[in-house]
Amino acid sequence: MLELVDLSKTFPDGTQAVRGVSLGADPGELLVLLGPSGCGKTTTLRMIAGLESPTAGCVRLDGQEVTHSPASERDIGFVFQFYALYPHMTVLANLEFPLQNVGLDAENRQAAINDVVTRLGIAHLLDSFPSQLSGGDQQRIALGRAMVRTPRLYLMDEPLGTIDTGLRSDLRETFRTQQLDLEVTTVYVTHDQEEAMQLADRIIIMRDGVIVQEGSPHEVYDEPADLYVADFLGSPGMNLVQGRWEDQGERAFFATKESRISMPQIEIENDRDITLGVRPEHVSVETPLEESAAHLTGRVKRSEYRGDHYILHLDTPAGPFLVRSDRAHTSGQMNVRLPDERLCLFDTKTGRRLA
Repeated sequence: MLELVDLSKTFPDGTQAVRGVSLGADPGELLVLLGPSGCGKTTTLRMIAGLESPTAGCVRLDGQEVTHSPASERDIGFVFQFYALYPHMTVLANLEFPLQNVGLDAENRQAAINDVVTRLGIAHLLDSFPSQLSGGDQQRIALGRAMVRTPRLYLMDEPLGTIDTGLRSDLRETFRTQQLDLEVTTVYVTHDQEEAMQLADRIIIMRDGVIVQEGSPHEVYDEPADLYVADFLGSPGMNLVQGRWEDQGERAFFATKESRISMPQIEIENDRDITLGVRPEHVSVETPLEESAAHLTGRVKRSEYRGDHYILHLDTPAGPFLVRSDRAHTSGQMNVRLPDERLCLFDTKTGRRLA
């Protein structure tokens, strides 16, 4: 089990890379740290690994404090974004080296190597040196070197970032299967939302050195904690429309300068500045609409082709609005239903979700 308590890191130039991060990972859990460049996710990972000293806070592994223990004493399998292979060793020797370090006998070393070689499909590379490999193949070998043994913790820093898109998806599945089989607790750093959604038991979203939300992939996507998460997750992100709340007793409305949208009755103070959010795939184009249904009327400006679907760009009285559709609409007006169960309401000033 991994536990971070109020972990912080300030660099000598005064940059606060990580500020008061506290989190835990259960045995066998795969935790993904997700966020843009500079959010503190890699610095957090390096402090867990013992490659960076915290300014404050502590790191515990299996109940033991290891905050200031050297990396070599933490029993961690670490894969960097860049390969870190031994250039003078063949692929086979690179894979065997960590097993020799822990004193594993030759027979068990060979069995472990054979398993990883089969999973990663790298048998044809075993006699090659790193300089003879492509960047993607070097990254696969680095991943294999971590997977070849069973540490108490895997730490992955963008391990698939240099690998071609098609192979990347296969390797994610390979690594996830291995991780589940071995039940090794894993912390995985990425800026790739698709990667986070595919791999994670739980996602930790970071921004400016702090955690802004944590939860299962479904929770952080469908129930964003604030406007940042709502906009950050998804491609495209959530539709966000600013307005104010009108409470008229039996009925409530979300009002903008140009429109009023009927809303379910929720306990929000009258005349409060509100931002309404709904994802493009959670709305539907309907004709006719139920009179009581929350809806917008908009004119199609263009259809954006996405392969298996279209993103419709609408001009509505509430502002620009995106709708996912199975077919193109080149022009004309349409009614867009906003399902009550899919709507998110945020405080415009604080950004925090209200309902």
